[in-house]
Amino acid sequence: MRAALVGVVAPLAPELLPGLRVRRAAVSTRDARFGAAWIELPGVGPGVAYLRRATRAGRAWRVLDLGPPRVGCGLVPDSVLRDLGGSCPPGVG
Repeated sequence: MRAALVGVVAPLAPELLPGLRVRRAAVSTRDARFGAAWIELPGVGPGVAYLRRATRAGRAWRVLDLGPPRVGCGLVPDSVLRDLGGSCPPGVG
């Protein structure tokens, strides 16, 4: 998961890369193709990234969405989002 996050942050904000911290990561118990990483970026603060891999046993993760706690809506199935501690506002998803 960290490699996928670095791949997203590096081209957009390389100055933030040295301060990227992954506080916690989890794989969904509903669908092991999805995961989440709770991160800290210097000057930006805490955020969450939702990731997906091509197969349940695959190793390579791809970042689907990255940002404040309400990201992932419409990109991650609702049951997986809830399983990983996320939620969408009513009417979004």
